[in-house]
Amino acid sequence: MSQLKTRDEIVKRRMEAALGTLKHEGMTLRQREKELLEANLRGEISDEEFFRRACEIAKKS
Repeated sequence: MSQLKTRDEIVKRRMEAALGTLKHEGMTLRQREKELLEANLRGEISDEEFFRRACEIAKKS
């Protein structure tokens, strides 16, 4: 159980860092984009899948 908590804490800190960097650059993410990033950070999708989906989102924007 503590291993899951530790992994969740790591993902949370990485998300906060990424969102902070984007905010500093004057950018924000929509909920769908945040969920995609979090899925990648959790290891639920590969980097390759992350980039493929991110490109699809960008093309639709």
